[in-house]
Amino acid sequence: MLKAALDVARSGTGRPLRDERLVVEGIVWRMRNGAKWRSLPERFGPWWRAAQLHIRWSKAGVWQRAFEHIRDSGGPALEEVFLDGSA
Repeated sequence: MLKAALDVARSGTGRPLRDERLVVEGIVWRMRNGAKWRSLPERFGPWWRAAQLHIRWSKAGVWQRAFEHIRDSGGPALEEVFLDGSA
């Protein structure tokens, strides 16, 4: 669902990333853990690539448009989803 939302939200300009999924997973990992970008595990690729993409997409409104697409797709409202942080 996130992949489809990001495909809709991006402008389509720029060079496509070879490892886009890993970079996005790295961004999600960092947000979940509250870690510094430099603490991103190597399996996600260079930390600076994830940080750069996150900052660029934030400024361009990609994340906002992606979440709006998810909201409008008929799934549960984000405020209705229960996230268990005890794991």
